[in-house]
Amino acid sequence: MKNKERSLWLNLFLINSFIYVALAVVGPYMNVYYSDQGITPSKIGILASVASFSGLAIQPLWAALSDRTGRKKDIYSIIVAGCVIMPLTYYLGNTFGFFLMIALLYSIFNSSVIPLGDSLVTHQANLHNMEFSRIRLGGTLFYAATVFLVGGYFKEHSSHMFFFACGAYLILFILVRLLPKNVNEPPKAKNAPAAADGQGGEAPAEAEKTVRKGLLRIYKNKTILFVIGFSLINQIGLIFYQAYFGVYIQSLGYTQAEIGVMNAVSAMSEVPVLLLIAWFTKKFGTIKLMAFACVMMSLRVFLATGENLWIMGVSQAMHGLTYMICHYSSAVYISKNVIPGNEAKGMSLYSIVQIPVGAVLGNICGGFLCENLGFHDAYVTASCILAGLTVLIIAAYAAMHKRKDFRGD
Repeated sequence: MKNKERSLWLNLFLINSFIYVALAVVGPYMNVYYSDQGITPSKIGILASVASFSGLAIQPLWAALSDRTGRKKDIYSIIVAGCVIMPLTYYLGNTFGFFLMIALLYSIFNSSVIPLGDSLVTHQANLHNMEFSRIRLGGTLFYAATVFLVGGYFKEHSSHMFFFACGAYLILFILVRLLPKNVNEPPKAKNAPAAADGQGGEAPAEAEKTVRKGLLRIYKNKTILFVIGFSLINQIGLIFYQAYFGVYIQSLGYTQAEIGVMNAVSAMSEVPVLLLIAWFTKKFGTIKLMAFACVMMSLRVFLATGENLWIMGVSQAMHGLTYMICHYSSAVYISKNVIPGNEAKGMSLYSIVQIPVGAVLGNICGGFLCENLGFHDAYVTASCILAGLTVLIIAAYAAMHKRKDFRGD
C-alpha cells in the first residue's frame, strides 16, 4: 500500500470511528436522559419516531444533492457541521414539547450521518480496493471504548453528553475536510449498465425491466428487496431493544455505569464478526447471513428478559451476530449493486425504507407495549413478532428463488 493510500485508509478509518464516537456519547443514554426529565416511555417512543420521520423528509434531499453535484465531501461536511451545533440546543429547555422541536431539527442533520458516511467510506474503499470490514473496525473499537469510559461519568453528569457529542462531531468535521480533493468527483452518467447478480455482467432486458422501476430503479437486481426486508426486521428489533433497554435495566436498579459496561460488551462483540464476515459472506452469501442475523435478533430480544445482569450481558454480546451482520452485509451489497452515480441515493433509499416502519414498530408500538404489558412481557412479545416476520421473509425468498427468472444472491 502506497503512502497516499495508507493516509487515505487511516482517514477513512478515523472518519468511521468518530461517527460512532458521536453516537456512543448520546445514543445509549438519550432515552435515559428523557426518562430522568420525567418523560414517559410512550412519549420517549414518540420523540424517537418523529425524529426518524423528520429525517425521512430531508435525507433523500441530502443524498440527491450529493450524487447530483458529485461534491460528496462538501455535502457531508455541511451535515456534520449541523451536528456540531444542534446537541447544544438541548440545554435550552426540558419539556416534552421542547424536546420534540429539537429532535425534529436535529434529525435534519443527524439522520444522514451514518447512511451518507457509509456511502462516502464504502465508495472510497471500493475505488481503492480496501476491505470495508477493516475500516469499520474503527467504529466498533472507538464506540466500545467510549461507552465504557463515559458510562460512569454520565451516572452523575448525564447532561454533559451534549458537550461530548459536540466535540466528537467537530473532530469528525475536521477529518472529513482532510479527505483528498478528488473525493469531490463530477457526477457520473445515470444510465450505466446494470449487473444481473451483483457480480458483473449485464442483466437481461426482461430482468432489468422488472427490477428497475419505481424507487428501486437505481439498484441492479431483485435481491435488494430481501436485503431491505431482512434489514427492516433487524432494525425493528434493534430500535425496540435499544430504545428501552437502558430504561429497562434502570428499572431493575442498575445505573448509567452498568449501562456503559453493557454497551461496551455490545460493541466489542462486533470485532470477531468484522474480522470474519468477508469470508462468511463469500461462503454463505448475503441473504443466508442476514436471515441468520434476524433469527439471532429474535433470540437476543428474548434473552433481555432474563432480569439478570449476566443473562442480559449474553444478550448484549449478540449485537455482532445481529446488527453488525445486517449492517455490514447491506452496506457492502448496496455499494456493489447500485447503478453508478447513485451511491448516496442507494444507501439513503435503503435507510428511509426501513427507518419509518422500524421507528413506528420499534419506538411507538414498543412504548405502548412497555406501558401496558411491562418491560418483561413487552420484550417476550417483540421476540415472537420478530421470529414470525423472519419466517415470512425466508419463505418469500425461498418461493422467489424457485422461479426460473430469478437472479439474485
